[in-house]
Amino acid sequence: MGIYYPNRKGTYYKEVKNLLDEVKATEVEELEVNNSHFPQELLQFTQLRRLRLLNLHKFPSEITAFEHLEELHILGGYYFKSVTPPFSIELPQLKHLCLSSEYYQSLKSDGFAGLPNLEYLCMNELYLGFFPEKVLLLKQLKHLHLNACSFDKLPDDIDRLSQLVTLSLEHNGLKKMPETLGNLTHLKTLLVNDNKLKELPASITQLLQLTHIEAERNRLSKLPSEIGELQKLETLALPKNKLTTLPSSLSNCKKLTLLNLENNQLTALPNEIGNLTQLQNLQLSNNQLQTLPQSLGKLCLLPTFDISDNPLLWQEFPYEAKGFRELMLRFVYERISLKATAALSDQLQYFAPDLTSHPLQPGAVLSITGRNSLKIKILKPALEKQGIRYQKKIDQHVTHLVVGRLPKLKLDELLKHQVTFLSEAQLNQFLQEQTPPDPSKYLLTQNEHTPEVVKNLKGLLLSEDSSNVALALELINSGGFPMALHTELFMAYKMVSDTKVRKQIKPVLEKYSSEKAKEAIRQRMSLYSEHIGEMRLRRNINKYTKDNEFDGAKIARYFWERYRKGILYLFSYGSSEQIQEALPKGDTLDLSELKINALPQELAKCTQLKHVMLNDCEFANFPKVLVQLSGLETLALQKNYLWKLPNELGQLTQLKKLDLNYNFFDKFPEVILQLPALKSLSLKTWHTPVITAEARQMIKEKLPNCAVEG
Repeated sequence: MGIYYPNRKGTYYKEVKNLLDEVKATEVEELEVNNSHFPQELLQFTQLRRLRLLNLHKFPSEITAFEHLEELHILGGYYFKSVTPPFSIELPQLKHLCLSSEYYQSLKSDGFAGLPNLEYLCMNELYLGFFPEKVLLLKQLKHLHLNACSFDKLPDDIDRLSQLVTLSLEHNGLKKMPETLGNLTHLKTLLVNDNKLKELPASITQLLQLTHIEAERNRLSKLPSEIGELQKLETLALPKNKLTTLPSSLSNCKKLTLLNLENNQLTALPNEIGNLTQLQNLQLSNNQLQTLPQSLGKLCLLPTFDISDNPLLWQEFPYEAKGFRELMLRFVYERISLKATAALSDQLQYFAPDLTSHPLQPGAVLSITGRNSLKIKILKPALEKQGIRYQKKIDQHVTHLVVGRLPKLKLDELLKHQVTFLSEAQLNQFLQEQTPPDPSKYLLTQNEHTPEVVKNLKGLLLSEDSSNVALALELINSGGFPMALHTELFMAYKMVSDTKVRKQIKPVLEKYSSEKAKEAIRQRMSLYSEHIGEMRLRRNINKYTKDNEFDGAKIARYFWERYRKGILYLFSYGSSEQIQEALPKGDTLDLSELKINALPQELAKCTQLKHVMLNDCEFANFPKVLVQLSGLETLALQKNYLWKLPNELGQLTQLKKLDLNYNFFDKFPEVILQLPALKSLSLKTWHTPVITAEARQMIKEKLPNCAVEG
């Protein structure tokens, strides 16, 4: 037996008498007891108000002697085995009860009838598979916690619990909530995290006392249009759902302090969202937002604000609105000041005034904050030649500011005046444009990068021969860097084998790269290897090119033309034009053994195709784009995971040869009989043959000229 008395924190007693040696029984109001049976000595504690019992093998009838008991926890514990026999709980003064699954299952059908004043009930992890109907007898219940109980619906008469203030139903399988929920007019807190809800009932807008809603990890695609009726709502947490829009009425929830909508599919925010002036926390990360409403500027002092991982069009934001500009600046600057990664610092170039309206020109004053690779001894005289002054101290005289990683300047200093932000890459590009190349050392005869020059440099960079790459680098250093070859220079850096040449490329590459691209350059993961597969190559290219200026499709196209790898990246991320350029111009397409498992819709435009080989490509479903190739004569799909064929296959009226060997068919796909020109059918299986005698007879009758193998 173990006894814990909270007033003697950290001390456990083996026997009741050990506790009584230190304290009078009438002074004890709270105890925790871990024992397989109820110790009769506990009856001495007549003033008990709170009691926790662990591992009892049956409910103790003696507990009714505690006439002052207000809170009872009776839980199975780690070593719990079983509960017998059926019981009821007779504690008229009890207000708070926590009961574990084993006890609830032995509770009589009217077992809660003796609890007329119970206000709080917690029965988590019941795993019943259905709602515990006995709970509905507790008419005075205010707080109900039924988390992880494995039921998928609430009873329609849930409104019998009319006094509920808190309803917690987390980690169940709820698919829908009844409209009668709207009758729980005293409800303040609703917790339904980790369920399968596709929508909240419209009646929820009748719960005018609601202050707190949490529905994380559900399947919500929309909110009730009248959610603005919930004028007392303070917390709305709906992360990890499928919301695409928000009702405009949400702006009427003026008392909202926390709005968490991260990991949804939002494409826009209501224009009125800025009316939520009490917000302290607005989480919008991992959505599909491209623009933001200007009214957000009303929340410029928002303590917690996150819009990361959205495809935001920073250049289109309404920076002319002072509050909006300040909010965005706070968001960007806070993140690049705290982390060495400066993925967001490149977005500062769009903040008004930008370089277009406020260019670097004579009279400008430039300063720098944060880590960078600029050499002041070289930079300062280069700027002076253009009439631009470099100033170390950042004050009101500074007109242009280069922001690197981990800037140290206090944000409030930036907000005092409108400075034009630019990146290190922009500054380097500006300086290069002011310095004419040396024709004696470069391929040019005039001060410009002609198409022929760019083509020559590209060939040298992509030759993968260290001496050729070194020559290209020498030409770039003496004659200037054509930004059109930015991706090619990156590929040379990743592909060249000579370590010395790689070290020479890196500073040039970083000099003209955005901060996000610099982060990619610093990754040590290989880009390509001889034995790399399509899935891995797609992942590698994506990691190096996501959200920066490196052209992933250009890299994939290079690998496809040289090594016949990279087509999956083009199919997944390439534009329609890029995909069509990579597809064959002749009558044959062979992608066998490439593990691509998907085909683009652009393939339907290759009407000249007659022979398609897709053996060992890991297709689990028949690629339906193939049925649009009406002139197809040969189709090979050996060693995939196909188990059925689409009815549209019959559209291939010119198909003569069909090879489906070693897939997962468990019966003969009769749609094959609709191919009138078929002369050869291969349908071998790994196990039980699907071309039975009956199937052969059907083929013979419908396709008399077809040879069958299988």
